[in-house]
Amino acid sequence: MAYSEEIKNEVKKRLQKGEKVKALSDEFGISIPTIYKWRNELKTENIKEEQVKDEDVVNIEMNEEEVLKHNAKEFREELKVQQLEQESSEKLEKRDKKNHYKIVIDYLKEKRHDIYAKMQSTDYVIQKEGISQWDKMERKIEKVEQNKDNAEIIEQLYDKIVNLQKAEMEYYNRKKINGEQSR
Repeated sequence: MAYSEEIKNEVKKRLQKGEKVKALSDEFGISIPTIYKWRNELKTENIKEEQVKDEDVVNIEMNEEEVLKHNAKEFREELKVQQLEQESSEKLEKRDKKNHYKIVIDYLKEKRHDIYAKMQSTDYVIQKEGISQWDKMERKIEKVEQNKDNAEIIEQLYDKIVNLQKAEMEYYNRKKINGEQSR
């Protein structure tokens, strides 16, 4: 999912203050795995800051290797972000369009993860609903993978996902406001 830098920075700031991942997930309507990814990015950033302060090249390389071993996926994503920041705005625009496929697939897989939780329910009705949703999600993912080279379809799906994320964020913000007002 693509969240604004403002939201991402707010969540990171509150993570640094020690707020719980689950609470932030409920408040912002962001999946727990996404918040864990951001928390790991924070750890990577903090490690990098400490390494630069120490100016100890050997320790930097060792710490980076440890980060790669334990957080390989998060570290690669951080490096991608750094590489993107160094490219010209024209290249960024072209690359963003290519990344829309990845964002669409990641979103669907994240939703599939939520469905998996339903499938693990002890409530038969919820479990059955989860299984039905799982099958539908698998077909959607398969269709997206088949059409990954069709820029028009991927762009339409990307736009829908962005709109869904906005609607989810508005819903969770309203829910939060209504919850605070009822107190």
